[in-house]
Amino acid sequence: MLTRFFLIISLFPFLVVAQVQIKERIELNKHTSIAYHDSSDVYQGMSFDKSNNFTLNSTNVDTTTFLTLPYKSYVQVEILGGFAAGSHILYLRSHGDIVIVDNPLGNIGYLWESSVFPSGTELDFGLWFNGNPSIPPQWEFGAIRSPTSSTSYKFSFNDADYDRDYDDVIIEVEIFRVCEDYEPFYIESNLPQEYTITATSHFGVSLWLSNCLGELHYLNSNETFSAEIVQGFEYAELYNPVTMEFGTMLSEIAPVDNIAEFGFSSSVLELEEEVNIKIKISSVVPNTADYYFNLKMIPSLLKVYFEPETIMPGDTATLNFLVMDEGGVEVSPPEDMVFLVSVVDYPPNGRLFDPITEQDDFNLFGVKGGIKFIANEFIEEDTIECIIFAEEDSGPGGIGKIIQSNDNPSNIHATDANQPPEFFYLPLSGIGKIKIIKEINNCEEFACTNMNEPKPPTFEVNTMTPTEYSIQYGKDWCKVNPPSGLFKPLFERSHTTQTIPFVKDFEIEPCFNTSTNSWQPEVSGGSIKLNSVLGVCTDNLEGEDKILIDDFNDLVNLASDGADLCEILEDFEMHYNYDNFERSELKYVILPVIQKHEEIHKERFENLIKNDLMNSEVKINDNIPKQSFSDLFTYYQYACEGNFHDFNYVKNKFHEHFNDVINKLIPQIKIHYDEQTADPTNEYETHKDKRIRKIINDFIDQLEDLPNYNCIDAE
Repeated sequence: MLTRFFLIISLFPFLVVAQVQIKERIELNKHTSIAYHDSSDVYQGMSFDKSNNFTLNSTNVDTTTFLTLPYKSYVQVEILGGFAAGSHILYLRSHGDIVIVDNPLGNIGYLWESSVFPSGTELDFGLWFNGNPSIPPQWEFGAIRSPTSSTSYKFSFNDADYDRDYDDVIIEVEIFRVCEDYEPFYIESNLPQEYTITATSHFGVSLWLSNCLGELHYLNSNETFSAEIVQGFEYAELYNPVTMEFGTMLSEIAPVDNIAEFGFSSSVLELEEEVNIKIKISSVVPNTADYYFNLKMIPSLLKVYFEPETIMPGDTATLNFLVMDEGGVEVSPPEDMVFLVSVVDYPPNGRLFDPITEQDDFNLFGVKGGIKFIANEFIEEDTIECIIFAEEDSGPGGIGKIIQSNDNPSNIHATDANQPPEFFYLPLSGIGKIKIIKEINNCEEFACTNMNEPKPPTFEVNTMTPTEYSIQYGKDWCKVNPPSGLFKPLFERSHTTQTIPFVKDFEIEPCFNTSTNSWQPEVSGGSIKLNSVLGVCTDNLEGEDKILIDDFNDLVNLASDGADLCEILEDFEMHYNYDNFERSELKYVILPVIQKHEEIHKERFENLIKNDLMNSEVKINDNIPKQSFSDLFTYYQYACEGNFHDFNYVKNKFHEHFNDVINKLIPQIKIHYDEQTADPTNEYETHKDKRIRKIINDFIDQLEDLPNYNCIDAE
């Protein structure tokens, strides 16, 4: 917890700025236009003259002065203009003859706003003509209503039955919806609900409430939010930047200027496979539904490497960076990408130095690869592992560019003046580890007992019986093309929740050859074990007419029960020939013959690896020339220098190399084994082995030694 706390505190001054970018301070408008009208072709029956004025020429024209409000709303009326002589007064007639404006043509551009009306209110807009010497005062002769948008209408009035050009006074009325008291609020955030992060991600999250129109809701300081990790809480924690509260649950996140903020930080730093994290957000404001973030955490996409990886107090190591591309391959970062780098340990066991900018501190900004880590002159423990955190510090491109483009849009809403602008960007980040040790190992302490040249490992086959495998891993190999016996190298894993690898775990114990002044690998036990299933499938042999014989005692019991010893002899002699041996007519079956047959398959498999494959040449990477598998296992012999003073470092390096070679070897083993088993002579050659013949002979000799034996040898 101390390490994570230091990381968050040390990065906090730029944490929210770097990762949650609010483009500008929001302006709160108190209304948003809403669509409610079915945009039918109300222009049918109308024509336009050169001045764009309406002329009534059909009864299909919408000539009403009324407007029905579909929601709780208010309206704004704007005076657009007109071509009438005389003076007028514009009224809202339906509510006590409210004067909208006196002399509208003298107030072009004037904007009037009504009070709020309930849903279903019918508004009637009227134009009073004050008259002239030839026409008495009167209400308008008529008006044409036409839509100008989904929420606004133009009313073109004709003040008297004179020219009927419907252009005397023209106004536009726009409707603005107002939320009902019972309508719910909605939690919104700058962080998309579905998002991918990495094991070193830390970021700020903004929360606010919106009403039914998507307008920002004004929040009091006591109208707080709460946040809780309800899934994956072992991988992350939350923090309140105001109260400095840390944990998997924050109870009171208070808003500031209507926006509440909390922080998210990974608590693992390293991850081998992706995990899911779910965060629940709640508000104390009544009638507000809970909100959930579903985060997918993957291993870090930025790698930090040290050269060397092990140093002594006061020594210096160089840091370099690699990033994962879209295909998961480590590549050099773009030329314009710079990083923020920080020593995570607290108190720090070293500092950072950039030779270019000459920054010398625990935190560096805007740096590239090639910076230095300088270990403290004194460390308390004999060995300390120091963690360095690095994060992209050069603007959008990182995790957003690599993995967010398809499933994580950076904007969860269209930008609107009535909402906070939302922009969420998660930069690349990752960690590196360097070991500081007080004393470098003396390689000669691990001197080899035998100074001969290193030898490649041998491969031995480790076996499980079909029954053992079925109990432990849930698959019965005896039911696959039901055999009497089987030998099965486990190239494939079982299709159950439990799996078994083909190569058993192995340990490498390196030793230092003082004759060659280099480390050389030795596999513990001298061999690498390959997993297989081997045994007799007794369930496939048992039946009413089958008698399974395992040893001499079974023969004695058969003789005492009055069995026909001559019939037994005949079946025994049929065991010499593989075709006869496989015949289902055999009544008496010698189980050790089947067992030995499968054991010889195993030996032939081991010889295939030893004699054929280990001597075949292959190229495993661009750094090592093409050569035999035997030579590949002993290719690296490290000198006692730099990181190779460290026994465990040497051990890990040899183990990585052995795994690389084995991963190339296994497909070749399978190809050669499949060719061997496909050979039609394979089973016959296996059954000709003299050890099988000896077992058959021994059983026949034991049969002939029985007191009541009196058969003539049929062979």
